[in-house]
Amino acid sequence: MAVWLMHPADRRRRTGRGLRAALASLLLPGAGQLLLGDRRRAAALLVATILVLAGGVWLLRRPPGDLLAWFVDPRVLLAALALNVVLLAGRLYAVFQAYGRGVRPPAEPVQPRGRLAAAGVGLVLGLVAVVVAAPHVAAGYYVAAAHGVVTTTFIEDARVSEVLAGDHADRGPDDGPAVTIEVPGSDVPAADPADPADPAEAVETRDNPWLHGGRITVALLGSDAGPGRTGERIDAILVVSLDPQTGDVAVFSVDRYLADLPLPSRLEEVYRTHCPQGDGWEFILALYRCADERAPEEFAAVYPAAEDPAAAAMTDVLSELLGLEVPYYAMVDMAGFVDVVDALGGVEVDLGQPVRVRISPPTAGDDWYTVDLAAGVQELDGREALAFARVRAGSGGDADRMRRQRCLVTSVADRSDVGALLRGFPTLASAIEDSVRTNIPLGMLPDLLQLGPQIDHERAVTVGFGPPEYRGPDHRPDVERIRDRVTEVLADPGTAATAESAETGAEVCR
Repeated sequence: MAVWLMHPADRRRRTGRGLRAALASLLLPGAGQLLLGDRRRAAALLVATILVLAGGVWLLRRPPGDLLAWFVDPRVLLAALALNVVLLAGRLYAVFQAYGRGVRPPAEPVQPRGRLAAAGVGLVLGLVAVVVAAPHVAAGYYVAAAHGVVTTTFIEDARVSEVLAGDHADRGPDDGPAVTIEVPGSDVPAADPADPADPAEAVETRDNPWLHGGRITVALLGSDAGPGRTGERIDAILVVSLDPQTGDVAVFSVDRYLADLPLPSRLEEVYRTHCPQGDGWEFILALYRCADERAPEEFAAVYPAAEDPAAAAMTDVLSELLGLEVPYYAMVDMAGFVDVVDALGGVEVDLGQPVRVRISPPTAGDDWYTVDLAAGVQELDGREALAFARVRAGSGGDADRMRRQRCLVTSVADRSDVGALLRGFPTLASAIEDSVRTNIPLGMLPDLLQLGPQIDHERAVTVGFGPPEYRGPDHRPDVERIRDRVTEVLADPGTAATAESAETGAEVCR
């Protein structure tokens, strides 16, 4: 029978059959083909679907640390993007092939129909296509955003050896021993330290505990950069050290008003020459601003491979002060801190006393705001957490301020589970990309995230190095006492947590 002589009821029947088959393949690729008797194509699509579902179940059964590690591996992310495109194409094929087979026999063209009917069918098929594509578009956005964050924020693996060697060039006699190590993820092979015949293949740097599977130590630097502020001072200085073998964590907060700092020999001349004393420039909080504004070229000459020589100088001074190698840093400004906390769904703290403070806005165009928190357990959003970290009111002064900052570090870490990271990922990714600077090697990020589930944040030992125990009225640090305390905490965290000057992660938030 000629198509144009087909009865309208038959055309409607075939259109309905095609739409039913398309919807069946929308729910389960291959189901529509099976309804139409196309067993060979149905079998191929159903087997592919079962394999994909089995892969998804396998992924969901993996440890949370593995999922996070894969989510920050650029190679895995690129593979996931490619697989997502293939799956989208396969699902669209299953849906529209089922519709096309349902509305006509293989040898006949599509039946002519009125404009209204054609528009209705087109609308239904368009909605089906949107439903098919929506989860793949969302998944593609997440994966592409993750790839953008990890490749723009973290240092490339191929540059790890260059940066580490460059940051520690021209060591003085007191700057620690040099060792030869292999940098994972780089193209630089290991060399025998006793064999000087192959110096070009050796990576010479300070002993790096992270690369050796020992302690992981990172300086967390909070910048006060924000609207109406000149320059960039370091408002919060914390050093987090993790033992991957035991899961023990130590958090040291350093008084930002320390002066007369112990300096590595390579920094002494440039610091004494370009960083003035008086008007606050002598404090450690001004070191970053001095290096970044007053003598950027001179500090860059000391750290030729560093993307941020000022931050490299900060970690160098902290290493000297604590007697602990601090090879890495992560630096965030006020707006970025607010966004990170909000992306994680806030933080929980137990306030021993009410907090009321009026604080400058973290982003341009906003007004000053007042935070009024009652005593007891409180859930803080990003702006409230920023006020909690920065307020100096009360008898404790900067000592209490440092304590609150240690509390926030452990609270944010406690909220950083897989679910929270995925739920807040769009905001978190934007905040990290826009506001976080770090020299943490990209290739080590997956290994770092895999350690997360085994860390008990409540048992983390926290110590504040401030007055009166570790800093005199002249602002000079008691370097020997600070180094001894660091050694005690790292050697025996359980005993150190009971000392008067130390608190666990659970205690510091009360």
